[in-house]
Amino acid sequence: MTASGGGPARRARDVMRTTCGRELTVNTLQPDPGGHHADRVVLGTSLNRGDLERCWAGLTVEEARQLAGMLLAHAEAVDPAGDR
Repeated sequence: MTASGGGPARRARDVMRTTCGRELTVNTLQPDPGGHHADRVVLGTSLNRGDLERCWAGLTVEEARQLAGMLLAHAEAVDPAGDR
């Protein structure tokens, strides 16, 4: 997947809400636009009441597959080789 400029295409932020109410977001981060291939896939989680020391999410089988698909799509978008 490439953009019209020849570089990796950027994906919009993907968001899913689990059946337990946790919001998961998948996005890309480009800390160095200069081309050092430091692009990252970022997984964010919402905080709920009681999340003081750690944050976790329990996923159904369907939610796990959806999240995996979102992560793979973002990884493909930032993969400089583009052949995986």
